[in-house]
Amino acid sequence: REGQKNNKITESLPEAEVNTRTLNLILKTDVVGSLEAIEEVLGGISGEKTKLKILKAEAGEVNETDVRLAKNTNSKILAFRVKSNPIAKNLAEKEKVRILNFEVIYELIESVRKLMEKIVESEVVKVDIGKVKVLAVFLTEKNRQILGGKVIEGEARKGVSVEILRGNEKIGDGKIINLQRNKKDIVKMPKGEECGLLYEGGVRAQDGDILAMYVKEERKGEL
Repeated sequence: REGQKNNKITESLPEAEVNTRTLNLILKTDVVGSLEAIEEVLGGISGEKTKLKILKAEAGEVNETDVRLAKNTNSKILAFRVKSNPIAKNLAEKEKVRILNFEVIYELIESVRKLMEKIVESEVVKVDIGKVKVLAVFLTEKNRQILGGKVIEGEARKGVSVEILRGNEKIGDGKIINLQRNKKDIVKMPKGEECGLLYEGGVRAQDGDILAMYVKEERKGEL
């Protein structure tokens, strides 16, 4: 095919970055024209939190050398309008190397963007839900209590984690197993309302304590 003799391999292969913040790629295309067009577009989508590195770029089918390089550098192989030879296919399956095949440049670029998003470090953040003031302790049994309380901020919600606050001091952690209103199970209760709570935790709550409710969410970083 046209362009198979005109190939380009990145000179700094030994410097390939294999950490989770870098997306290493091996690019194989049908002709050099496609190669140059794709490289130009890919060069513009690296972000501050993640890097894109093309370790090898050439026209021609995917071969076993490509697969071995991908294995050693934790790279993805992008095959644009080219096939993989049988030996490369078998080796890729054995070594669990991904060969991604494309016929349209736009789809290739979008796929690379998604791969980059996956390697951006995600952050686990604490999201405050609401606060409930304990008005009564109806039952205490082992590590569980049935409490009566009033929602003084945000909302109360079933299944969330809680911090037990006594005065301005955190004295323990727990979880809200269930919520009830008029002896009926509910999922949440808004500010200003009273409800019954089934609380589970290592520290026993008492009248006047504040149940600060929260959830932990994983937020994906941006490129």
